[in-house]
Amino acid sequence: MSEKTDKFVFDNLPEYITPGFFLFYYLIILKMISFISISKEPELTKPCNPHLDPNKVHPQYALLLIVAVEGIQKHINLLSYLLLPPFFSLPSYTLLDEVKEVRIQNNWKGYNETAPHRAEYRLKLINGELVGEARFSITYKKFTSTVKDITIPSYVVQAFFETIMQAKFENKPCYWIRFMTDHYPYQSVSILTETSFTTIASSSQDVYPWCLITQGQKYLINSDIPYRALQHLLQHLESQRTDSINSLIKQHFHYDFYLIRR
Repeated sequence: MSEKTDKFVFDNLPEYITPGFFLFYYLIILKMISFISISKEPELTKPCNPHLDPNKVHPQYALLLIVAVEGIQKHINLLSYLLLPPFFSLPSYTLLDEVKEVRIQNNWKGYNETAPHRAEYRLKLINGELVGEARFSITYKKFTSTVKDITIPSYVVQAFFETIMQAKFENKPCYWIRFMTDHYPYQSVSILTETSFTTIASSSQDVYPWCLITQGQKYLINSDIPYRALQHLLQHLESQRTDSINSLIKQHFHYDFYLIRR
């Protein structure tokens, strides 16, 4: 695994962003500053309208100043967005001892009397393996079951962390992609360390986008990397989830139900 780093990653910069592009916006800002600067020459301080009192601030001048300042602010914001890296990387968990617990949710709801179906896992990292228990439920947790002694082998855990650390997030609002009704999946994984609690979640009907939640802030992950990372874990757990929820449905509703798999 890569060395631990907290550095930000700058990626996917458009081709038209060149030194000349920055110089162009820099000159625009200088022009605006010079435009609103007040000349010390007496003849230039006189109002154009002789009926205006030169000792008062007149609305048209104040409005012009506000427009100019707002224009400068917009260009400064644009430059700061271009100069600062828009993409950030997840922390690299080089020492798996840093990770204390991993929580997973693999839920589904839709137009069905047994919905929603929930699968929730709480797993501790022990000797490179994820060990813990799962809780399955249907019909708004009216019927539940618990499965203990779940173990995800170390090679699966390693593959998950190596993949999830490739994800880059942006300081943009989170959103989901949905293109059908009566099918609402929800998947999430939370990584707990001694000093942090990070959740990556999605309710999209596609494999992206995802939302990263950490320290009370939300960020957008506009790629399928979290999906691919989580599949390492979920594929190992899928048969158990299917059997447990189908067992609950048979027990309480007396008919078979084939789970919609994502």
